[in-house]
Amino acid sequence: TRGGSHPDFDYILIDIPANLYTSADEIKPEISQLFIDSDLVIFPVKAEPQELKTAPKLGNYVANLTQFCQSKGIPVNTKFRSMLCFESAKYRGDKGLVKITDTIVGFAKTFHNTIPPILAPMIFRSLYPNKISEARSIYSSESVEAKTAQQEFDAVAQQIINTLN
Repeated sequence: TRGGSHPDFDYILIDIPANLYTSADEIKPEISQLFIDSDLVIFPVKAEPQELKTAPKLGNYVANLTQFCQSKGIPVNTKFRSMLCFESAKYRGDKGLVKITDTIVGFAKTFHNTIPPILAPMIFRSLYPNKISEARSIYSSESVEAKTAQQEFDAVAQQIINTLN
């Protein structure tokens, strides 16, 4: 986080739940504060058609948050980036590589920005909302589903760290 508040760490990865929004369809204030306090925020975006609807909404939110902070004199040095997440099992062989390339090009045309890929799964599991409602981590469980979710999260996190290095 910004300001050296955690000097013992190179990176602090926080997996924010998909329910970023309040019932009024606004980003939750605690999420906004977390973004403001960070050096870098990465939105892993699933390489799927429904994300073409979600990504512009996040882009507008980032623009509005930055504008709001500037109007209030709040310094924001946060860099916001996206990475496209591909479930590698769906993209095997030469045809898979072509599909990945086509998807990256499609997103670049849509968002006027090339988004680097993550070749790791981002799969919704019922474990996530259950742990969120308990205010607990997916790492607090030993179930088979939890172990699978932990491996998936570790794979995505490692790809992000590799990109940062």
